[in-house]
Amino acid sequence: MQSHERYLDWTNRWGGVILESCKIVFLIIILVSSIIVDLKTDRISNRIIISGLAVALADLFIHFSLSKFIYVGFGLCIPVICLLPLFYFHMLGAGDIKLLAVTGVFLGWKSLVVCFMGALFVGGIISVYKMCRYHIFQKRFAYFSHYMKMYLKTGCVKPYYDSSLEAGAKVHFSVAVTIAVVLYLIVVK
Repeated sequence: MQSHERYLDWTNRWGGVILESCKIVFLIIILVSSIIVDLKTDRISNRIIISGLAVALADLFIHFSLSKFIYVGFGLCIPVICLLPLFYFHMLGAGDIKLLAVTGVFLGWKSLVVCFMGALFVGGIISVYKMCRYHIFQKRFAYFSHYMKMYLKTGCVKPYYDSSLEAGAKVHFSVAVTIAVVLYLIVVK
């Protein structure tokens, strides 16, 4: 085998693995950065989201195919469309939805669905833990019940956010998303 053929064989074998590994590392950097910013500011910076989308779209254009375009498109659109009701009721922030969209662009829509279900589960565990730790279990269910009654009675959507919560009792969904994605990458991929 000539050296050029050996190089092409190596590139075909390992080039894809290296590229996928770099994409996963970059996704983890995006997720961890979003946690840090979210914990400090209660928001996820659009700069983080845009950098993630830029890398994913650059990869799409470099390795363009119709199937990859559909893969990326569904990964981007599914979280935005499916989570609009939670955003409408102010139960989930726009940054969390955009973070899930970036995750979907990197992992694809099928993996995204699994990661989102995992994030809901992890977020639920974090919520129950914090409600027990801060002794606000009953208060939170009363707040949710009152919120839903007012919505059904008036049809008016008000922010779900409860400003009386202590800072430590807040649940940052970016943490749940990151934990779910890392568990998915470890267990499934």
